[in-house]
Amino acid sequence: MNGTIKPYLVLVGVTTILSIATSAVLYYTQPTFIHKLPSGISSVRGVMDTTQQQATQGNTPQDTLTLKRSPIVWEDTVAILRKELAARDRKIAELTRQIQSYSTHIDSNKIARELQYAKLLEAMRPEEAAKVLSNFNDADMKAILLKMKTKQASKIVAALEPKRVARIMK
Repeated sequence: MNGTIKPYLVLVGVTTILSIATSAVLYYTQPTFIHKLPSGISSVRGVMDTTQQQATQGNTPQDTLTLKRSPIVWEDTVAILRKELAARDRKIAELTRQIQSYSTHIDSNKIARELQYAKLLEAMRPEEAAKVLSNFNDADMKAILLKMKTKQASKIVAALEPKRVARIMK
């Protein structure tokens, strides 16, 4: 570049600034015609056409199109928010019931699995069963041992490390 500003760059800059300014004005003023168009008008172009028609009939555009904010009715807003909260409370209650159902299902599967492990370990020699059980965490080991027949469980416990047995018997 030789120090001159290209006209198309100026046009792009001005257009960008105008679009940002327009967006800011519309965002902060929130004119009601953007949100709710008059009946029989389906677009902003329809608002412009209607305004032009009424201007030619002697009415001013301000008569047909006002940019003031719509009044806030707090009672309606509170009622809507209460309805939304009630709907969310119902959804939370439903999800809580589902979680409890799944939790119960998981617990029953875990108990069934522990019973199967107990039967399997009872069929093994106590030393081999102790080696297998030593790989379980304390809570699972205790649950499995409690589901075994007492005589076989005592033989397996005798083959386990004494410190660990003391820990799980607490």
